[in-house]
Amino acid sequence: MLYASAFSTYGSNQVLTFNLDGDNILINEFKMGELDEDGIPVDRNSIYTDLTYLNGVIHEALGQLEIKNRKAYRVYFDLADQPEIRALKGFRKPGTTGVGFTSDDLSEVEFPSLTLTYNCYAWTDDLRNSYAYGDCLDFRISTANLSWIEFTTPLLVEGTYNVWFCTRRAVPETSTNIRASFKQTGEEDQIMNVVNLYNDIGSGLTGGVPDDDKLLQENKKSYTTSPTFQVFNTFHGSLLGTIRVSSTGRHILRMDALNTPRSTHFDILQFIQVDEDQVWPKVAGDGTWVYKNTPGYEIYPYTAECDD
Repeated sequence: MLYASAFSTYGSNQVLTFNLDGDNILINEFKMGELDEDGIPVDRNSIYTDLTYLNGVIHEALGQLEIKNRKAYRVYFDLADQPEIRALKGFRKPGTTGVGFTSDDLSEVEFPSLTLTYNCYAWTDDLRNSYAYGDCLDFRISTANLSWIEFTTPLLVEGTYNVWFCTRRAVPETSTNIRASFKQTGEEDQIMNVVNLYNDIGSGLTGGVPDDDKLLQENKKSYTTSPTFQVFNTFHGSLLGTIRVSSTGRHILRMDALNTPRSTHFDILQFIQVDEDQVWPKVAGDGTWVYKNTPGYEIYPYTAECDD
């Protein structure tokens, strides 16, 4: 159960999620943006924990598990936040670079060959390392080798979402074309747009800063709070498409390569309800959500001075 992140229940659209926090297992902990629900710990030392029964095992929880009717809410999914990567001593610590993982190593990522590389850099205000949490997954999604990849999503509440793929622009200056699809058990796959991961956002700048309306018309956006032009032009989100989540749970987001480019640096996926703001909140270097008009001295790495 340590690496199993969610299980369905007999309750309609109800699941149990599990997060490993150090040596503690927390049930139904939801902490993302404005959603702040503490998890219920599993008592791993109880005589009633890990008892084998005909249909599985039982565990003792140190609290009351309640059925909740949750509204659809935005999810910012850090692709490097995988159970096995999270277990690294150097997880999200600058200098942890070049750690390779095969598909057999990861319980919630599937791909046909080669390895994914986990890198965590010192967060910088330049075009190199402005990733959320300072980390990313590096790999080459290409028809020549790693032709597809599938991620198990975090818990998504029933609703309709735009899916944004936020990444460092592919290099060199060649097209990096992918197509995404959303997979739910028992339903037809939802096929999304063809997206070129190389495209910059230079045409979406007004006065050297992102023009949100212009970018959205081009199915692009700026998602980082870094104030420099280079980052605006290098780290950006591309609209993969719109999906309908018909049942609350964890599903599959698949990406298929359509050509043979160089490596791509994958940062986060955003699932945002179609009737909500698609740009704000943005993501600071430490992963916190930053709302519009937040003063610079409140945004990591706190480069702006406080006004008197």
